[in-house]
Amino acid sequence: KGVSLQIIDLDGVCFVNNLSDRQRLSELTTLVSSLAWWDNDPILISRCLQVYMKDGSSWCRNVEAICQKLQNKVGRKLAKRKKTWKP
Repeated sequence: KGVSLQIIDLDGVCFVNNLSDRQRLSELTTLVSSLAWWDNDPILISRCLQVYMKDGSSWCRNVEAICQKLQNKVGRKLAKRKKTWKP
């Protein structure tokens, strides 16, 4: 199996002490969408959420529901990006 190289631009990163559940899901959607754009792994979304939940599980009561929301949001974001992307 080949090596997968991914570059993440952290130039616009800012640290926030408190996020609402909606903000947290939005930020996670942006991160996972960027990874999914380059690596079309069908289990990428759930794997990213599992890793994220290891340290931040207190904000989520229903992991399955959040995973489904995340999958839907990432799917819509990628579909929109595909329409406008020009190589």
